[in-house]
Amino acid sequence: MSYTTVLFDVDGVMLGEDTYFNATSQTVHELIVTDRFLGRARQEPDPNRERLAEIRRQVLGPHDEVLDFLKGRGVNSNWDMVYLMVCHSLLKNLARAEDKQWAQDLCQRGIVLADFPGIREKVDVQPAFADFTADFPGELEKHQFLSYLNQLAREWLGVETDAFGRTSRLWEETRQIFQEFYLGDGKQKPGYLEREEPIVPGTELQALLAKLSGLGVQLGIATGRPHQETMIPLGALGVLNYIPQERIATASTVLEAEAETSVAPLAKPHPFSYLRALRGAGPTHAELLQEKLPLNRPDVLVVGDSLADLLAARALGVSFAATLTGHEGERARGMFEAHGADHILRDVRDLAQLFEV
Repeated sequence: MSYTTVLFDVDGVMLGEDTYFNATSQTVHELIVTDRFLGRARQEPDPNRERLAEIRRQVLGPHDEVLDFLKGRGVNSNWDMVYLMVCHSLLKNLARAEDKQWAQDLCQRGIVLADFPGIREKVDVQPAFADFTADFPGELEKHQFLSYLNQLAREWLGVETDAFGRTSRLWEETRQIFQEFYLGDGKQKPGYLEREEPIVPGTELQALLAKLSGLGVQLGIATGRPHQETMIPLGALGVLNYIPQERIATASTVLEAEAETSVAPLAKPHPFSYLRALRGAGPTHAELLQEKLPLNRPDVLVVGDSLADLLAARALGVSFAATLTGHEGERARGMFEAHGADHILRDVRDLAQLFEV
């Protein structure tokens, strides 16, 4: 197959994922465990490496079991992961509340951060991280996890609600706490943005992109990172010399499209971000959502590291190359083979072999 377009994911393809997963575990830990929000433990805005590893084991499991569980079912957004884990522990604890009506009312109208002091007064909140994988059915995929929180509220608290989900106020509030950790808050949290580590050396990544550009291949990016977290590290790697900004779709792009069109969720594995990167600045968000999919464009190649990327590529109707440099590494090979990935690459540099004459 002669590819005319290559659309890249970022995390697990160009940049390592550990910084994001560390920020995820710290965010959940602060919201559930520390005295800034629901817990009793001292707030830890900037733990050392050893303590951070301990927090990650507590939140995501000794061997990242929660992370594997979610990513293996297409949940690729760190913002969604934070919200899911926080709401799961919240619901588990509210189910123990003596004042059942109060807990039901909270769940029915939608919990917000302003409710956390009152929850802490009424309930001795304990983390439920160890129960997470057992409390969600194994057959759930993608954004079914978010809506399943409403089912847990029905089962555990006996309340009918649709307040939990991607458009809830608490989702946005927990996203902002995550951003404090990732970008820094200008006070105690120094942020992770300066700790990014490329998967391959910047010079080699630039050489690959230069080769593709020289062959006339159109390049784009679709990432679950917000705009700032995308542009700063990729600029430092020299990637932005080869990929025009109008073909870079980020989580900020997705939030903008959701606000404009009132359609949500549009994050991966929805194909929107890859379609946005493919089409560039021309069509409006609403016009993109009107396009008939799949496109039947095997000449377009998505390069990603996760099931969410593969599902997005399939929904878009394009080819898919998997890199084994994501969180699961070589362990992901079987999953990609089972889902029929067109190519499986050791790392993004192997992409050059697909363009050799």
